[in-house]
Amino acid sequence: MRSILLYLGWGWLFIVLQVSLFAFLPLGEARPDLLFFLVLYLGIEFGTLGGAILVFFLGYVLDLVSSSFFGLNSLLALLLFFGVSWVSRRVDPRHPPFWAVAIAVFSVGEILFFWFWPWLLNPGAKLPAGLFSALVLRTVGNLVVGLPVLKLLYLADNRRGRESAPQL
Repeated sequence: MRSILLYLGWGWLFIVLQVSLFAFLPLGEARPDLLFFLVLYLGIEFGTLGGAILVFFLGYVLDLVSSSFFGLNSLLALLLFFGVSWVSRRVDPRHPPFWAVAIAVFSVGEILFFWFWPWLLNPGAKLPAGLFSALVLRTVGNLVVGLPVLKLLYLADNRRGRESAPQL
């Protein structure tokens, strides 16, 4: 119960920062998605039904405060959670290169999902220009911010009595 409240607190903090502070920073497409990192971490560390419910709830809250397509962040959070959980069961997620590759791959997947979802709903619509630059900028922004955030989450999680966090 304590760990759920801890991650719920992290999620609320990340959502508030993302919606209030990051919305006004002049970063353009390089603006990182903080909830993305928490979902990534929960998928690596937990991969259980409780983690999926928490991730869905946090995505739902983000939808309530910021989304133009209601339910899109909830769906994306669940897809990311189960994708990372599936990959982390097959590859050792304790090594820092895994974290960097996971951030890059799932960041590209997130952008493609957000860009192609409206097009799938309305096939006659044109895709926005600048897809490649948005992919590169968002992925670089997520890598720059994501590795320290994941290390912070790892250090804050004393639930399993870990000796030390991976060197990032």
